[in-house]
Amino acid sequence: KPGKKDEDKNKTDRLGHGRAIPIKQGFLYKKGTNSINREWKKKYVVLLDDGRLIYHPSLHDYENDSHGKEIILQRTTIKIPGSNKPRIALRSASNDNKLNDLTSSDGAIIISNSSVTP
Repeated sequence: KPGKKDEDKNKTDRLGHGRAIPIKQGFLYKKGTNSINREWKKKYVVLLDDGRLIYHPSLHDYENDSHGKEIILQRTTIKIPGSNKPRIALRSASNDNKLNDLTSSDGAIIISNSSVTP
């Protein structure tokens, strides 16, 4: 006879898995990287505790889990225009691969080839 633990596992398997719960989410403006169209566009952004920043064209696209682009922050160089000293602190992930700290100052933040402003 299967035990309660087996029943719970089967129930979980039938339900499937949802997506990760973000530690921060909201709207940001991203500067386009195309040389023809370098204007700021509003994006819906989520920051996950494993260090991923995922952005979508709209909240509707996020809710439908479509058209998302991902930046892995642990593999990213962050620069602030006009500053020699970094004002961004992205500490290394802890032993459980969770993001420890992410802080920023006022102004634009350039992440790799993407620009995001607070």
